[in-house]
Amino acid sequence: MINLRDVTFMIPLKMESEDRKKVINLVIEYVLKHLDTKIIICEEGVSPKFSQLMKREWYPKLTYIFRKNENELFHKTKNLNLMARKATTPIIVSLDSDVIFYPHQYQNAAHLIRGNIVDFCYPFNQPTHNIPMSFQSKFGMTLNLTSLEPILKFEHPSPPPGGCFFMNKDKFIKAGMENENFISWGPEDVERRDRLIKLGYRVASSDGKLFHLEHSRTFNSNTTNPLFSNNEQEYQKILNMSQDQLKQYIGTWQWTK
Repeated sequence: MINLRDVTFMIPLKMESEDRKKVINLVIEYVLKHLDTKIIICEEGVSPKFSQLMKREWYPKLTYIFRKNENELFHKTKNLNLMARKATTPIIVSLDSDVIFYPHQYQNAAHLIRGNIVDFCYPFNQPTHNIPMSFQSKFGMTLNLTSLEPILKFEHPSPPPGGCFFMNKDKFIKAGMENENFISWGPEDVERRDRLIKLGYRVASSDGKLFHLEHSRTFNSNTTNPLFSNNEQEYQKILNMSQDQLKQYIGTWQWTK
């Protein structure tokens, strides 16, 4: 087991379908099998659902938060900021509830931040492999990617700007944290990356692949999000700012106070 006791994985969660339950269970089981680390789950919804899945053996390592919200639009950025404030480790990780990596990839990304080589790091730099729902039960029996990888297909031709992002907690807070003006899907991940680079932080990727656990999708997972246009306008506004303008804008964000 890899020692990542100075790392907290933050997983924002909205249980919109039955297959989401299976996927989040696989992600937690996989992380806790391979890593000695901490996890915070922040579930958003009308009523708690993840609490029904909690296993006794998870309690020493996992903190669960439920944030009641009757709006169907998932406020991922707000949930991540809530977890970041609660985390007590110097390294925090924004981890989507449907992605996993080879164990050494988590270790390498944490090492780069721990050694002050970079400020923020993606634990992958290669295209995404998709793990179909039909393969997930078999994978759950071993939680081993090595035998599964040869039969998987690429889901995307290039690495995504999100999925998993290791962060120096202090620098993340100084940079404004997540931009809560983004609600539901897109393009909050690429905005965070581009904002950090514009502010002068060191953002890098370590070598490796991303594995995505397939699940059904709603408007919180694609461009049918009714606020997608608003999100895109926010991203374009930040792209067009100078560094000084961006710092002034971040100073107006109420969630940073």
